[in-house]
Amino acid sequence: MERAFKARVSGRVQRTGYRRFVLEITQEVGESGYVRNELDGSVTVFVQGEEGLVEKFLERAREPPLPTAVKGFEVEAAEPNPEVRFFKIEFGSLAEELQEGFGSMEREFRDYREEFGGLWESLETIGKSFEALLREPTKTFRRLAKSMARYLRS
Repeated sequence: MERAFKARVSGRVQRTGYRRFVLEITQEVGESGYVRNELDGSVTVFVQGEEGLVEKFLERAREPPLPTAVKGFEVEAAEPNPEVRFFKIEFGSLAEELQEGFGSMEREFRDYREEFGGLWESLETIGKSFEALLREPTKTFRRLAKSMARYLRS
């Protein structure tokens, strides 16, 4: 028996690859329908297909990979549409889709920069230490040898 549902997904769901994730699920399981961005930042998903498969799809669509973060997933029953035979992403205007792509990459870059922000300064410090070692290797090795000798005597 064919079933249909419409879901409104909210949270961090735009500019994260969520629509592509939803499309890939349907390609694995075989439903038809569409997914589209809404102006309020949510995503609408219409899905129809075999009863058990649609429920399986909805379960998986609730738990996308990072950086997507689903906060709300409101599902309502819908009428199956026999004219909808495949699943597709309903794209916005070219400007909206460019913003979607660039916004996604900017967000990823910002997340990585926050996560690894202090790493760059640490690498610079290590690099300066190696530069000093290369400028004065004899002096550096003497200090190292003295430190090791003190350590071994203690």
